[in-house]
Amino acid sequence: MLLFRIPSGVNGPRPGSGRGVFWRAVLGAVFGLAALGLAGCTEPEAGERERIRYACWGTPEQERAARALADAFEAQHPDIRVDVTVMGYSQYFNKIQAMMVGSVAPDVFMIGVNYYDEWASRGVLMDVTDEMEALEDYGEIMPMVRKAVERDGRVYALPLAVMGTVTYANMEALAAAGIPVPADEEWTWEYVEEIAPRLSRRRADPDAPTDYAVSLPHPVVFLRQRGVTLFDSSYHPTRVTVNQPEALDAVRFIRRFHEEGYTVPPEVGADEGHSQLFRDGRVALTFASIMSTALFRDHTEFEWDVLPFPAGEHSAESMMGAATLAVWEHTAHEEAARKFVRFAASPEGTRINMRELRTQPIYREIAYGEEFLGMRPPASMARFSDTMEEGQTAPLLYAPGIMEIHRIVTNRFSQAVAYPELSEQAVIDGLEEDLNRWLNRMRDRGIF
Repeated sequence: MLLFRIPSGVNGPRPGSGRGVFWRAVLGAVFGLAALGLAGCTEPEAGERERIRYACWGTPEQERAARALADAFEAQHPDIRVDVTVMGYSQYFNKIQAMMVGSVAPDVFMIGVNYYDEWASRGVLMDVTDEMEALEDYGEIMPMVRKAVERDGRVYALPLAVMGTVTYANMEALAAAGIPVPADEEWTWEYVEEIAPRLSRRRADPDAPTDYAVSLPHPVVFLRQRGVTLFDSSYHPTRVTVNQPEALDAVRFIRRFHEEGYTVPPEVGADEGHSQLFRDGRVALTFASIMSTALFRDHTEFEWDVLPFPAGEHSAESMMGAATLAVWEHTAHEEAARKFVRFAASPEGTRINMRELRTQPIYREIAYGEEFLGMRPPASMARFSDTMEEGQTAPLLYAPGIMEIHRIVTNRFSQAVAYPELSEQAVIDGLEEDLNRWLNRMRDRGIF
């Protein structure tokens, strides 16, 4: 059982086919191809509208946004028809991988940051560097956006939304506990630990307003905020660098939060869900991107707002998430697909998507404009935009293998909490061993 939530570079040669987990995913998902009705592409007959297929994940709200995006594109391109397929997130990536192997992949599909580099390294995504350059003509793009998609000067999917993690705060709980909201620069993990006893009924304080003070984010942020890196490079890792003295303090910090009863226990988080716990008023602080806003707006009975991500001793950097839009390398409708992804990432496409509260605008003018900032609650919408300023967020890697790294780090920190008799050094030694094994496997695959 995992203890922490898993939130939200193209390097080396491009293998001709996937292996390992890729093929296992194919076997588990290929049965769904016929049900999706996504047959192979054919060129249109004379006089017919050219048809492209667009796939994304999401809720009914996201499906409405996807269809609205397609409708707006079709209005400008009456010779092109966009067929939209929206899938549930849990099986989305397995299904898309299976379709690519079966040569029936959608012409255009969404990719999350955790899969971007893996798929690009296999050569299944079309190079859209020229389209990315064209986006700059629309207006200034937020600093962290290009870093999310550019690898060695090339881009393999256009950014629809790039977003960082913020603090979702139950403002009524803070007020009831007599806790003032500090200035942004004073919102630190040290301050969170100071106020946590007054927010945690689980710590045997019956007068506390919530069961738990916090739902901790992914443990890698506590390493990074102490200046600890997993590898010598986030783009082309060659050496594991996690075994640093500051890493021991990260283990101690997380252990304290569990031992004192400040944070959601693993079994509670797994059974009830961290977002549900915040929505029900049982946890005072949770950490997520803008995509959680739709879960809380009109669904809570208390006042809430967003605060910055708490700063650590070395930095305030939080976790990056991203939704990007790719063109399948083997599409039979390249020109039409390129037109669609450029439209989707344009200011017009951005505005269509953001109205469903699923995206963080990539353009500065929109991100800090009243159209976006006025979409309340929360009252402090600008804090979502602040996460895209220089140095505020980063993924685990700008390279293939992010999902496995998430699992490795999560499992070792889960071990640290489950076995308090295990020394902090033993936890970090084990993490170093796991990361070295992963790095060697990636070398064997020719990725690094």
